[in-house]
Amino acid sequence: MYYPKISILVPVYGVAPFIEKCARSLFEQSYQNIEYIFVNDCTPDDSMEIVEQTLTHYPARIPAYHRIDHSKNVGLASARNTLLAHATGDYFIFIDSDDWVDLQMVEKFVENIQQNNPDIAICQYYKVFTDHKELFVESFSTDKMQRLRDIISLKQSAYLVKIMIHQKFQHLFHFPPINVGEDYIFCVKLFSVIENLSVIDLPLYYYVQYNNNSYSKLSLQNIEDRLAAIAEVERYSHEKDFYKDVVNEINERKFIVKKDFLLHPAYQDYQRWADTYPESNTSWRHLHFRLDYRLIFWLAEKHCFWLIDKILACKRMLKPFKPTG
Repeated sequence: MYYPKISILVPVYGVAPFIEKCARSLFEQSYQNIEYIFVNDCTPDDSMEIVEQTLTHYPARIPAYHRIDHSKNVGLASARNTLLAHATGDYFIFIDSDDWVDLQMVEKFVENIQQNNPDIAICQYYKVFTDHKELFVESFSTDKMQRLRDIISLKQSAYLVKIMIHQKFQHLFHFPPINVGEDYIFCVKLFSVIENLSVIDLPLYYYVQYNNNSYSKLSLQNIEDRLAAIAEVERYSHEKDFYKDVVNEINERKFIVKKDFLLHPAYQDYQRWADTYPESNTSWRHLHFRLDYRLIFWLAEKHCFWLIDKILACKRMLKPFKPTG
């Protein structure tokens, strides 16, 4: 029986309240042939000390543990590039250091790999909130281009942390120097080249939503990074000659991101909305939005921003703004 070596790749920065639970879930894996690579991206807290103190409780894992220290903080994307450069497993998987995993996660992945020999294997997952968790179950088309469309439009989530990837793709792509959307770019490129995938119908990953320091929290830089991610996906689709097959999905993503320039009180900028990807202005017609938002988007097409101001002012008097999409 083939027992592949699995590389677990963990970037670490500012996760002291979360890292012990993450590390224990990794060191207690039921599967044995694992290498653990942690990159310390100059974390300002004692996250790495917590990892190594936790490791002392698992002496059998010590020889498989590798720590890499950056000389300066370079961000999540570059930390992941460092991890890719040092992985030596037959398959690899990224784990975010504020999340945790099922104790049989790797074993279940390996069982799937033994049976199906896929390019990638994907598990189901939970999103974990402070007071509850929500199960997310995904299925994937058997058609390669449809899978790619689903990733570009985010009908399928572009979270690398639930994907185990064959080492033949390890050096094919690198993460761009942005902190939000790097998963999205990597997943689009990955799904453009894989031929087969296998889905594990078990929730094995616990994706924490209550880390206030997470890069995914909305900010102007977050919006800028997501716009940059879409630009890179569009560039890549032209380079690989599949743009005509995914143009609608790309425009939908452009609209989803730029809508915060219309709707979000902290980032509202009508000129920026008008100047950013105007080719996507009608994409809302193919998306599911409430009727009031659809009215706002229709008015924005006509550049009736003064009327949008009045509508939003009335809405905010009645109910606090909640971001959508």
